[in-house]
Amino acid sequence: MSFIRNTESRGFEAGYFVESEVGLVRKTRQIKAEKGSACGAEKIVPAGSLYEDGDEKGIVYEDVNVTGGDMPGSVVLAGRVYKDRLPEETQTGLAGAAGFTLIEKAPAVERPY
Repeated sequence: MSFIRNTESRGFEAGYFVESEVGLVRKTRQIKAEKGSACGAEKIVPAGSLYEDGDEKGIVYEDVNVTGGDMPGSVVLAGRVYKDRLPEETQTGLAGAAGFTLIEKAPAVERPY
């Protein structure tokens, strides 16, 4: 059974906030259904959300559908991330968290199309 399904975008995409793969630590963790918010008929924990379990803090890497209850999901536990590409709750929750380097502002990138 697949846990991954297409959902409408909420402004954050998987990996959008990651500055570099170097030093990036991602692990599978149980995402609690109570952290989800309504998105149409489904309940979603969006990418970029703060993950907390005891002393462990991280960032949900991609959207997790928790309509049917707690689900496994990818969580960034350490690495270099762009602070301005994260929700305010995640920014404050990660302040001082071990393993993270928060880069204040992502560089502007112009695409020629």
